[in-house]
Amino acid sequence: MSTRSCIARPSDDHLFEGVYVHWDGYPSGVGAALHAAVKFFGSAELAALYLIDDHPAGWSSLASADLKLPLRRRSSMPEPDSLCRICKRSHWRHYAQYYESHGLKNPGPAPDGTSHVFDHGFDGYPDPLAGAACPFPDNEKPEQPLRGDGDDWGTEYAYVIHPTHMTIYDRVWTDGDKMIGMFGSGAGAREGSWRLVMDWDWDVPFEGDVVETKIRLHHELNQVAKAAGLGDKTGTDT
Repeated sequence: MSTRSCIARPSDDHLFEGVYVHWDGYPSGVGAALHAAVKFFGSAELAALYLIDDHPAGWSSLASADLKLPLRRRSSMPEPDSLCRICKRSHWRHYAQYYESHGLKNPGPAPDGTSHVFDHGFDGYPDPLAGAACPFPDNEKPEQPLRGDGDDWGTEYAYVIHPTHMTIYDRVWTDGDKMIGMFGSGAGAREGSWRLVMDWDWDVPFEGDVVETKIRLHHELNQVAKAAGLGDKTGTDT
């Protein structure tokens, strides 16, 4: 799921500075991946060098990635001429919207209302790099890092790397409600804030479900507090 997040270092001036991660930004996704990366590289410093400095354009996907594999340098979509295991036809031939760009008449929607041309969608062969991390291309590097006091770029979570632990934040609106982000339309610096969720030591096995339960309980309590006219009295905003 495209839950956007940020991997960052702490910043005295901006709370944190880091890079954008597009997919699976919840704690059991990117949070767990970051914890695993620190174990893989042997230190938080080396993990930060790789995840932030070596890939300043950020990451498309990182959760559940096997860092021993070569990086994916393309999207997870199959190539247009990838062959289907079922019918051995190219990927694009399975979907009506691609026909005109190949000089062919659009066959129109299928009887079931989908864009399928055949009685099945594309079923590709296994991708040997399906479990690899996928960074954005270097030429997509933004003009400045993603910062804790600026535009959140639609991110909902931030994971800040310290030598001994990571600090986890979630993004909330001014009334304390959880922000559900879309790229370019999250909670801006004037409309929302980063709420400190917790610190998690690198030497403690990571349990994303524990962090997610803590976040969920905070927001449930915030709803109760708002209903009672108390506002957001359940956590610390940053």
